[in-house]
Amino acid sequence: DVAVTGVQTCALPIYPIQYGKNFYRGALKITLNQDGLLMTNIIPIEEYLFGMIAGEMSPQWNLEALKAQVVAARTYAMYMVNHPRHPLYDLEKGTADQVYPGAGSESEQIRTAVETTRGQFITKNQKPIKTYYHSRCGGSTEPAHQVWNKTEKNSPTSVPCPYCQKFPYTWKTKVKISNLISLLKLPVEKRETFKIALLNRTSTGRVKELSIETDASKHLINSESLRHLLGYAQVKSTRFEVNVDDDEVSFEGVGSGHGVGMCQWGAQFLAKRSE
Repeated sequence: DVAVTGVQTCALPIYPIQYGKNFYRGALKITLNQDGLLMTNIIPIEEYLFGMIAGEMSPQWNLEALKAQVVAARTYAMYMVNHPRHPLYDLEKGTADQVYPGAGSESEQIRTAVETTRGQFITKNQKPIKTYYHSRCGGSTEPAHQVWNKTEKNSPTSVPCPYCQKFPYTWKTKVKISNLISLLKLPVEKRETFKIALLNRTSTGRVKELSIETDASKHLINSESLRHLLGYAQVKSTRFEVNVDDDEVSFEGVGSGHGVGMCQWGAQFLAKRSE
């Protein structure tokens, strides 16, 4: 079986095509490469948005929140057209870029949000910027360069979020020490020693880097890399504390997502407040 792994934007007629259980507008292109078959959905940006928005925000949310999501998603897609992820496609259909379920997730509310913002996108020096968004910021958003690297110039400041300050989203997860050591590929002798420490934080309280030490080695890892390694559904944000209890590491934190750009729950709160 193959799946749609990429999206290439262009101007084509729009007729939904069924592949497996999913429907896609535009065209499906199959390419044979060294890894097997690569399926690419070739589709105009606006029709891509029809099927993509529900992958990132509930279609039942306030129209103004959906419009903000559309503008952010459109801008991101336009940026990726100019900075394609792969020679055969512009964006991936998963969390590496934007979650794209296809035409089967379209709704009248989403189509309205797309049509009423058609042509609207965010620019800097007359070029689309790399826009970011996330689920819940935990109280305030995070500058992009604090999360990834100093070359990230968009989202330069932290913005307080009235929704997340009033309704903080808390989470807790546990990871076996043996699993963590295995995922990090750390050398272990007797494993009599295991220490994990938070080395520094950003101005909003997010962890930047951790130190993980066994009897045989010491390993430094940034918090976003750790989230990727353990799973974003496990470690939901980088605003967390850690505790070691017997054979487990406990992560307890606030917020969901990387914290950069638009807080989606904050946008929904502001949209409802303006009704």
